[in-house]
Amino acid sequence: TSLYTWGDDIVYRFHVPNGNYKIGVMSAMPMCSGTFDTTSTFDNGLIRAPINLVAQNQIGAHNYDFGIPSGHKCRTPSIQYIPAVVSDTNLIVSLRVLTNSYGHSIPIVNGLVITPDASAPHLAIDTQQQTTVAAGSSLQLYTVNWYAKDVSYQFQVTKGSGTINGSLFTAPASVSATQINNIFATGYTTGLRTGVALSVVAPDSWSNTIKAASSSFYSEPAELPKTR
Repeated sequence: TSLYTWGDDIVYRFHVPNGNYKIGVMSAMPMCSGTFDTTSTFDNGLIRAPINLVAQNQIGAHNYDFGIPSGHKCRTPSIQYIPAVVSDTNLIVSLRVLTNSYGHSIPIVNGLVITPDASAPHLAIDTQQQTTVAAGSSLQLYTVNWYAKDVSYQFQVTKGSGTINGSLFTAPASVSATQINNIFATGYTTGLRTGVALSVVAPDSWSNTIKAASSSFYSEPAELPKTR
């Protein structure tokens, strides 16, 4: 089955025991063959992506394109996990539509997987599914809080010549070869750290429409803040 709207959000509310949950949002394009383009429009002008995946008012995946993990193959499901902390037995999961230069998106969902999660609190960096940034361009980064108590973070480039202003990564103006930039985010409250690697390439060898799902290369489990 496939559920979608004509440009409105999809919002689910469940009653579950209090605790931490890993929410899997399953999506696919079942009504086609070969590959599909999420930026192409229906006859009403709406596009298939991107959307924000939200649980308990925290965006777990920004500008999410469900076709990227599968290479935009038709009838091939993908799943994206986001965290949720439930303290009043109410779990709210939302697929929030967006508008960009291609048009207004629609949410498409084939299923939800709600799993109690006993993993240690940790942070993740959301790169909007990008692992590559063109020289001279910028990429907005986001932190995703998996059950930690942090509400503010510090970003730092530890390798490469890119720069960070707040959480906005800016690639160097030019590169002679692909340059790896390691970026860390640290929570001010817990001291938890997580990191990702971004490749900076010359603009003529980079495409914004062909992106691979990004994953953290470093993450620390939770521990009590150190006293000094």
